[in-house]
Amino acid sequence: MVKSSFVLLSSLCLGDSEVLSFRAQRKPVNVMGNYTNLLLFSILLLLTSCEGMVQGNGKIVSSTDGKPIEGTLIFWTVFNEKVYSDKTGHFEVGKFCGCVPECPKLEVVFFKKGYKTRYIDLNKKFDYKTDSLTIKMTPSATSEELKEGRWSSILQALLILVSIFNLGTLTYIVSNKTEYKMIWLVAMVIFSTTIEYNYFNGDHNIHLFNFLFQFSNIFGWYRYFIPTTAVVFWANHWFNKVPHKKTSN
Repeated sequence: MVKSSFVLLSSLCLGDSEVLSFRAQRKPVNVMGNYTNLLLFSILLLLTSCEGMVQGNGKIVSSTDGKPIEGTLIFWTVFNEKVYSDKTGHFEVGKFCGCVPECPKLEVVFFKKGYKTRYIDLNKKFDYKTDSLTIKMTPSATSEELKEGRWSSILQALLILVSIFNLGTLTYIVSNKTEYKMIWLVAMVIFSTTIEYNYFNGDHNIHLFNFLFQFSNIFGWYRYFIPTTAVVFWANHWFNKVPHKKTSN
């Protein structure tokens, strides 16, 4: 009723041609476009909100006399970034970076010829209070070099071989009529074990849930990649294929 009255009033005031023109100019609201823009904005907001500042600073001193040490190399292993301490021993390492699913570790190597190399997870050692730290370096008579461990290249080759083995197993599961296929696929993607050993300070970690592909070492760590799900799958596959003798009562 209201619409008819509006059209009648428009006809009297504007004429039929103007009303038709007015009707033609009315455009439908693009609801899907609005939802798409809202979704894109939400994703952008989520990504930007998942960033944070990972940073540590402090002073490097000798453990014997407490004097500052200039020119110490501070090497952030996650991003292969290097900075040096100034003449007062002060250093600052870190940057604004993505924190999805978590912020990267602040694992740092402190290297200076004439001193024992130190490998420290600053967040872990100082309970995430990484401002105004004091790092003590111990003088050493041995001449050390900052380089990867002797087994790093061999273990990296093994990482690649195990990743190829995982890929072959995943391909077999997908391309064949495998019982409990979806369970095996999920387990293949997330359930591979990694054992890590730090050849600087002797720390070790065991990660039960890892992605099925691992291609590179982390500086300072030996990584042993175990294809847990793939081994269990092929053991189960072989067991089901082998004929078993029936026991008679």
